[in-house]
Amino acid sequence: MKQYDVVIAGGAMAGATLALAIEHLSQGALRVAVVEPFKAQSDQHPGFDSRSIALSYGTVNLLRHLALWSAIEPFSTP
Repeated sequence: MKQYDVVIAGGAMAGATLALAIEHLSQGALRVAVVEPFKAQSDQHPGFDSRSIALSYGTVNLLRHLALWSAIEPFSTP
């Protein structure tokens, strides 16, 4: 049985961001698992999703601090 220091339930935006934040802040010292109720199917692409989200200035600053914003910024609009 695998042992983890942190187990996160749900890998959507909040869960995935939390996992990346823990990884970044602990510099890899903590073993993190993200669990989902269903197995991911690699042959299925989620496709286009026309929903939008709003990120606060504080959230953007947090994502910058975690070195994640540069991957998101090209898909954002002011």
